[in-house]
Amino acid sequence: MDFWEVSARATPRLDAGMLDVVDAIGTRDASGLARTLLQGMGAPLHATYCSVFHYRSASSVRLVSGSGWDDAGVAVANALPYIDDGIFNQDTNRRILDDRRLDGGAASFIHHQTLADIGSSAYRVLYTNAALVDRVSVMHRMPAGSWLAINFYRQRAGEARGRRAFGQLFPLAPFLARAVAKHIALTGAPDEASPEPDGQALEADVARRYPACPRRERQVMLGLLRGWTTDGIACHLELSATTVVTYKQRLFRRLGIHTRAQLFALFLEEGKRAVG
Repeated sequence: MDFWEVSARATPRLDAGMLDVVDAIGTRDASGLARTLLQGMGAPLHATYCSVFHYRSASSVRLVSGSGWDDAGVAVANALPYIDDGIFNQDTNRRILDDRRLDGGAASFIHHQTLADIGSSAYRVLYTNAALVDRVSVMHRMPAGSWLAINFYRQRAGEARGRRAFGQLFPLAPFLARAVAKHIALTGAPDEASPEPDGQALEADVARRYPACPRRERQVMLGLLRGWTTDGIACHLELSATTVVTYKQRLFRRLGIHTRAQLFALFLEEGKRAVG
């Protein structure tokens, strides 16, 4: 896993493919932005798919756009478990965003992740099912601390990326990042100035309401309240799915409930009592 800071002063020459990216800013077509990014950078990066994510907080990620040369649905299909099952927490991009060495540092950087860098089995499945071998990401810090990621994925059938490919991406990275940031601002998505509540607030609320629950049971509760599946919680906590089920059963017995729906109802009811 490698990543490099990118100078915001780069002055790239823009060809027709990059000018199409400008035209795609603000489009309501879910695959439109990613499609133009792929058309502009797919060939030099030997990329088959492109996806754009907005990391709004530690527990909130949104797919902005996804596309592919042959099948746009693959990028979107992979994004669903990546977000809904909490697999994004295992992404090496996530580790970089949490690296305090970046506080106050570069606003943009390039990150290269290979299949060998992925330790989580649930995350690896997303790559192997689509025959992906690596990914190059342009990461960009937004003004209020959220991040965006422009991801270009290469399949086994594609050519290896060389120095020339990265050399072409480096001067264009700040332009791509700013174009996507503008797209996010114009497409009606909640802007970075008003992020969703951080996951830490929910974690603190659970700890306050259920101090008698063991730590692992509280962690499983958090995953359930966030809507994650058993596999997603297992991936996030680096436990087996069977172990997560055991903790969930213990938690439900402790609370006197039997289903996730009852957990939501209990949580909401206790929240109302706390306010009232």
